[in-house]
Amino acid sequence: MEAEQPAVYRNYQHPYAQAELSFQYLYCFGLGVMAMGNMRAITELQDYFETILDEIRLPLKQREQIIVDINNFLEFRLTEVIHRVQRKEERYSFILDLYRLYNLSLWSQDYCEQILENYLQIFHFSQAERRFFQSFNEAAKQEDVPMARQVYETFQEQGYEISYAALKHFFPDFVLEVTYGAMTVAAGETLLIDCPAKIDGDIVVERGGSLLLYGADLRMQGAVYVNGGRFRMRDASVRIERCEADYWLQLHGTAVVKLEQSEVDLGLHCGLLAQDSGRLIVSDSRFLHAAKAYMIRFSGFSAKLTHCHLRHGRDGLLAIRDAARMCVEECVFIEGTAEYGGAVYSDSIGNVKFDHCRFERCQAKYLGAAIYFKYHKYGQLARECICHACEPSQEPIFHVYADDVEIRIR
Repeated sequence: MEAEQPAVYRNYQHPYAQAELSFQYLYCFGLGVMAMGNMRAITELQDYFETILDEIRLPLKQREQIIVDINNFLEFRLTEVIHRVQRKEERYSFILDLYRLYNLSLWSQDYCEQILENYLQIFHFSQAERRFFQSFNEAAKQEDVPMARQVYETFQEQGYEISYAALKHFFPDFVLEVTYGAMTVAAGETLLIDCPAKIDGDIVVERGGSLLLYGADLRMQGAVYVNGGRFRMRDASVRIERCEADYWLQLHGTAVVKLEQSEVDLGLHCGLLAQDSGRLIVSDSRFLHAAKAYMIRFSGFSAKLTHCHLRHGRDGLLAIRDAARMCVEECVFIEGTAEYGGAVYSDSIGNVKFDHCRFERCQAKYLGAAIYFKYHKYGQLARECICHACEPSQEPIFHVYADDVEIRIR
């Protein structure tokens, strides 16, 4: 039976569903002033307010505290809301949630309108920002995607930015795809892609530049070259349609690289990433269909892979080189093929640990169907791992001391 795949979050959940609890509480308290601060509003808005609290995942104890604080500490808590919900992006999401409540008001409309206006004044929103939220709200109510897109593009032309995830959460039918050609992200610049996008060409990130794929739904023909810059990927989905390079991500001189809650389908065009410095942190992600190179090749300082799923690597799934240290926990390796180490090849002199990992249908031409350690040394561990239908079946984890391996073969 195929191992369970880790979750990949691509449902445009509430932007602050994973924020700190103290922030979530004050954010929700601010909304509660509209939903729970007036008897008519309570009658009309309480049920939907509970829906928003569910989306944000606010615990029951904090939900009960909202009404207590509205009745007893309103001005004090409002001051905290204003100080804590401070960044422009946080305030944009907050106003969108207020509009969600305001749209349901009838008897309490005058009260809700006044609360909305008070927040707009407190946050010092410009006339352009006010027009955007009012117009985007009208487009969402009419389910008019072209109108919403035009409103959004006008807002951008005026020099404003708002996350695609926030807009998509407010108006689920809203669709926007951005097209880019080849580009360079220079020092001091940040390229944020948080919406459906198509890239035709390579992206070069120079030292001091940043490329952020946050919530992106990306189709790409080309590779990403990070030369001392910064790269982050979270809650993203990437499909490679063409890549002449051996690896889609080529990371040189980087300090810390993070890939979280994402999925990349390499389409048998290339490997996922090669990194020669710094740290690599990968969690809760899926990487599929690598060719021409290992799916991941790491020769930096240290790496940690947690709850990841690597599937179908024609030239192996993971290579650990030089003096790299690596910890791999609760990961799944499926259909990796290589001469040595069908799933994993390591010639690192650093410590390498595999803990509670699973290897499915991996094949080595010679040795190490699952893992091949080139050097017979201490510090190489494989604990509570499972090998299923891996060939050759003899010694699927090669060059590990007997005390350092706990493996079940199925």
